[in-house]
Amino acid sequence: HIVTAASEYIRKRNTLTIEEVVHVLLTAPFEAAESQHPLPRPIYVVVDAFDECTDPEYLSKRFLETFLYFAQNHSSVRLFCTSRPAPPYIGDAFNACPVPAVYHLSLDKDVGQDEVTRDIRRAVHDILTHGAQSSKWFPERDDILETLVGRSENLFVYACTAARFLSDQEDSFLDSSLAALLSKENPFGLDALDTLYLNVLDTAFPRATTPPATVEAVRELLACLALGEDMLREPQTLEGLSIVSCQQSISRL
Repeated sequence: HIVTAASEYIRKRNTLTIEEVVHVLLTAPFEAAESQHPLPRPIYVVVDAFDECTDPEYLSKRFLETFLYFAQNHSSVRLFCTSRPAPPYIGDAFNACPVPAVYHLSLDKDVGQDEVTRDIRRAVHDILTHGAQSSKWFPERDDILETLVGRSENLFVYACTAARFLSDQEDSFLDSSLAALLSKENPFGLDALDTLYLNVLDTAFPRATTPPATVEAVRELLACLALGEDMLREPQTLEGLSIVSCQQSISRL
């Protein structure tokens, strides 16, 4: 049901209102599945990155209310919504909603930085312990763990992205890869996470030694990923754009 709903959404997404999006992706598949067999309870629906909705009025008046209305009409559903703490209208929208059973948990205030750091350290440790290459060198280089945790500044996605990148590096390339990854050179005015992604790309496809045709193919591939092109659903298209096998390009990017 979820796969069918996602396929329908991809076909129609440019013409749907937010109410229709919720119906296509949540209400319809949920009710179709429920009509066939009992569903486990509770069912958690994750709505990630509320802060990417930049219109405060739209967020509070339509977006949030639409999701809450769906949850109210399905007693087994629990909505789990995530957002960065800024901008402040995120909290205002939740506080203004008429549903009483809304609970807030702030990683900064309710959980605390020490707990966040602990979870990040645990996640990075797990990635490096089980990585294809890092499992070989990590027991002797556990200093990298604290380096990544400290550099992340409690940004989970930063630490995990860096750890996954290093987990594929052979021991002979480790120091150079780590140095490139943690480079503070930032001529583009990017934030820390954007700089990390750029360093990963520069390490995987060094501009000084990568053939121009490959560099251009990578640019096209990244553009398609950013634009969400439907054609990328075909692995052969992905392989054609990147000029390397799907296995290699996906691993690198």
